[in-house]
Amino acid sequence: DTKGNQNALLGDDADWVNFEAVMSTDIDQIAMAPGYLQKEWQEEGRRYFHYKMDDQIFNFFTFVSARYQVLKEEHNGISLEIYHHPKHTYNLETMMDAMKKSIDYYGSIYGPYVLKILAIRMSTSL
Repeated sequence: DTKGNQNALLGDDADWVNFEAVMSTDIDQIAMAPGYLQKEWQEEGRRYFHYKMDDQIFNFFTFVSARYQVLKEEHNGISLEIYHHPKHTYNLETMMDAMKKSIDYYGSIYGPYVLKILAIRMSTSL
């Protein structure tokens, strides 16, 4: 559909980038970006995070930093991670269970999940 392709936000021949970033944030925050965490360190009262993706990604992403608590579990070799406000713990088990069921169900329909991490992060901008 030629007309439909003109309205597409991302084309099949563009908008893919190699991604790598180093972020700095307050000492009590976690900074997040696309990719896999390569290194984390502290320097001069700041906390640093180095992220790198192992394949090209769409040139459409966010950078986030917040005072998260993190719940992590592993399921079928995939790290399941929920980044949440410390006081917002009432539905973490439900969310984790939904992530596991999604990996299993969609894996049986569409094929295995190909990334190493499946993460949910709370947004304060909503």
